[in-house]
Amino acid sequence: MKINCRLNSFVKKKGWGAKHICKEFSNKNWAVSSVRDLLCKIDTTNSISRKAGCGRLRTVRTEQNIERVAELICSQEDNPGSSKSPIDIEKLTGISRSSVRQVVGLDDLTDRVCTC
Repeated sequence: MKINCRLNSFVKKKGWGAKHICKEFSNKNWAVSSVRDLLCKIDTTNSISRKAGCGRLRTVRTEQNIERVAELICSQEDNPGSSKSPIDIEKLTGISRSSVRQVVGLDDLTDRVCTC
């Protein structure tokens, strides 16, 4: 928010453009095109925040996939050693090994014991 307010004050009160801002803050090594794009974004949206919904969608960490990984990763109480490795889980579910590790780490499934 500080950057947004400061840039607005430079642009509106002082009438500075992208080149002038880059010259004034030469120690920052900002590219003129980047400052110009940022000023354009502030003009259109009145914010420097990203648009909601932009970026890549996260489809692996759905509730269904988390439950599938949780079932396969934990040992059954009556059958010790029945937990599956990330490679086995990848083969059974089609979820990549790195995504399996991410699900296990982010959802803290390492200490889970199944009571199935």
